[in-house]
Amino acid sequence: YQWIETHRLVKSTHGVITNARADHLDVMGPTVKDVAKALSNTIPPNGKFFTAETNHLDIFKARAEKLNAQMFISNTDSVTDQEMKGFTYIEHKENVALALLVCESLGIERKTALQGMYRTNPDPGAMRIYTIVNSGKQIRLVNTLAANDPDSIHMLWQKVNHLAQEKIVLVNCRDDRADRSIQLGELTAQRFQADWYVATGFLTMAYIKKAASLGIPRNKIIDLGEKTPAQIFERVMQLVNKDALVFATGNTVGFGETVIQYFASKGGEIDY
Repeated sequence: YQWIETHRLVKSTHGVITNARADHLDVMGPTVKDVAKALSNTIPPNGKFFTAETNHLDIFKARAEKLNAQMFISNTDSVTDQEMKGFTYIEHKENVALALLVCESLGIERKTALQGMYRTNPDPGAMRIYTIVNSGKQIRLVNTLAANDPDSIHMLWQKVNHLAQEKIVLVNCRDDRADRSIQLGELTAQRFQADWYVATGFLTMAYIKKAASLGIPRNKIIDLGEKTPAQIFERVMQLVNKDALVFATGNTVGFGETVIQYFASKGGEIDY
């Protein structure tokens, strides 16, 4: 599909691959290396190729050389903290640096490019943080539902898990993505440390069984499968003693977005 898109449909002159990570392994895997090989099919022949990837540059470089494409690698150090303050949501330097590199190659001034990014409506799943106070308790809800792979999710967790001592991981599951729920079970068991793990959505046992089998105590996993957003909110607040981080991850499509909207309606967004 990637090859057809580039060579037969779009026939692009500039190709951009943000990174190659463990997402959609069912169709591009089974390994991340296979994902990188699949994505390399989007590199335009005799064109320019841009990436922020660091782990599979050998694959991209070999493909670019074969296609006589120029390869450009972005650097996060090129973006200042002050420039990042222009975003109204939580953006990543990796993405901004990559976009600026592409714009530079097209002759777009840096100031103009940044202003365009600041003014653009963010993706509905863009990472945002909400503060909610209820019955004398406070939670900071971090919406990372749009993050699609374990490495990206873990990076976000490391970025925000200092916000509160109490930590609750909310994992939203889909009944048509059991493989993803299992992947999230592995991730949270092996790389997260939280007080509670709350499973919402549908077919939650796929997540629960995997997480429990890898060491998360079963009594720390709360099954709220097929519960309403109101019921989920009420139960989460019951788990909070005083001040907690609620890290929402998993699947955003459909029910996940509804849950976030319900929580957000109870508080307000904050800058990070």
